[in-house]
Amino acid sequence: MKINLANIKKAKKLLYKKECIAIPTETVYGLAGNAYSDQACQKIYKLKKRPKNNPLIVHYLNTQRLKKDCHLNNDFIKLYKKFCPGPLTFILNLKKSSKISKIITNKKNTLAVRFPRHSVTRRLLKILKFPLAAPSANPSSRVSAVTSNHVKEDFGKKIKYILEGGKSSIGVESTIIDLREKPKILRLGGLNVSTIQKILGKKITINNKPSKIVSPGQLKVHYSPGLPIRLNAKNIRQDEAYLLIRKKKVSKPNYYFLSQKGNLKEAAKNLYSTLRKIKKKKYSSIAVCKIPDRGYGKTINDVSGFNFDKNSIKILKKYNIPFVLQHSLGNPDVMQINPKYKNVLLDIYDFFEEKLSNLRQNGIYHNNIILDPGIGFGKNLKHNMTIIKNISIYHSLGLPILLGISRKRFIKDLSGNNDSSLRIGGTISSSIFAMLQGVQMLRVHDVNEVNQATKVFKALMNK
Repeated sequence: MKINLANIKKAKKLLYKKECIAIPTETVYGLAGNAYSDQACQKIYKLKKRPKNNPLIVHYLNTQRLKKDCHLNNDFIKLYKKFCPGPLTFILNLKKSSKISKIITNKKNTLAVRFPRHSVTRRLLKILKFPLAAPSANPSSRVSAVTSNHVKEDFGKKIKYILEGGKSSIGVESTIIDLREKPKILRLGGLNVSTIQKILGKKITINNKPSKIVSPGQLKVHYSPGLPIRLNAKNIRQDEAYLLIRKKKVSKPNYYFLSQKGNLKEAAKNLYSTLRKIKKKKYSSIAVCKIPDRGYGKTINDVSGFNFDKNSIKILKKYNIPFVLQHSLGNPDVMQINPKYKNVLLDIYDFFEEKLSNLRQNGIYHNNIILDPGIGFGKNLKHNMTIIKNISIYHSLGLPILLGISRKRFIKDLSGNNDSSLRIGGTISSSIFAMLQGVQMLRVHDVNEVNQATKVFKALMNK
């Protein structure tokens, strides 16, 4: 792309005045400011309405400049030589002497760093004496911008300047890898995990749903299209948009294709632009075809916010109503296929803590929230038994607990009765056991039978 030096100089001038501007990158447009300036970084958070505990990615020209701020290791050097500049973000340990604003890191001793490939932004970095903190140039939890027009749509006159760079060539955020200890992926993005594994010569774990936020892009409300989503949809309503990976012979006005021939890389590139088009058309919801869970398909599934209906937050805020916060592991289609946890009790505890934190950040401050650990939702027999036996651990969160154990498969596994309608005895015994541990609510099929059993149980306990 031809570089306009006058535009570069204008951008530089504003950045030295501690303003924030929009810059182009190969992934998405970024909202950039001086990473050494508290004032500039505060403006980024304010303009994006970004939660203070969500760190920012800092963009560097090269490793010579990065060495001033971070400790480098062998894994970093290998990946840098192969993929940088490019769509890969590294989590590294900060040096004590670093000038990086503590606002960026949420006062932690780690930093997310990237080396953008876009020629315009590289030219800008070359003439600056500081790196650029630059999250995606969109309001938090909204779909990212991949053109300068998208940035204008989101911010209008609130942003001082947009450095033009054409459409982003990749179109989704960078992949984030934590290199502080054993390498692990914290966010799927513009670089496939298999490609990274080949360079490092070892298997990398994917931890893109962590209990603690240590890098950008890990909040559950990231990249929401702002419309209700139906996954793996087959029957499409007239008032909803239908999002497909591959173009079909039969097309309708509400059909939106991410690729002509089903190319997942092309589909990922077109994802954000397509979601923005759909939003403008005022559809009631989005129906999504089944997306292959491989390569860029993993990225599409992960970053699009398809597992989060942002409208539910608006409803909960508006009506101030009680609701159940339930844990489940993954998509219902696959969650029972060899579910794994480091520690099922603590993993669910961390899930609740993170979800509650997100709710507070979104303005829900009441305590009319009920916790459900989700028996049978991505759990095997051992997991379910561990949860039921130790359910009292969740009382420390200070909210009522609901347990849905009625006629569940674990009763069949323990008793051998495969007919769900004949699992009333197991339902009652496990319900009473749960009550002994202080569970306040039970979700059941056989209301009369369980109600009778609990009344008798309470009467006997009180005598």
